[in-house]
Amino acid sequence: MSAPERAEPSHVRTLSRATIASVVATATEIGLLWLLVHPLRVPRWVAFWVVQFYCNAATFLLYKYWAFDAAELGKLRNQYVKQLVIFGGSLALNTAIPSLLSYRLHVEPVIAFVVSQVVVYLAWNYPGNRYFVFRRQGGET
Repeated sequence: MSAPERAEPSHVRTLSRATIASVVATATEIGLLWLLVHPLRVPRWVAFWVVQFYCNAATFLLYKYWAFDAAELGKLRNQYVKQLVIFGGSLALNTAIPSLLSYRLHVEPVIAFVVSQVVVYLAWNYPGNRYFVFRRQGGET
């Protein structure tokens, strides 16, 4: 006998928890970005791209097991494949937007990246994870 499907957590709860998870991951991501761009002098576009891989793994695990309360929902592999679609869009946007802001508008690279992170999180990452990756539909995701 399978366990009954848990009710979907409220939007306020998942948004709050997902935001906390993203802030924690992003704070460490920004520290790594600063280290790459300033002392190590890695090209900005490379640094924007590289730091997102760390954050991808950290946020996926925090989202699945805490923010979206989806530990028992769906299969990890299927959800991670879906999450890679969201990550692909995020990676492209969070490389292009801060690159445009810093190279064309001369915004400091870390500030440009933070601005991009906020916009992309609210418009792409959170909705994609809530309604695509961790969607509750017939007990499978």
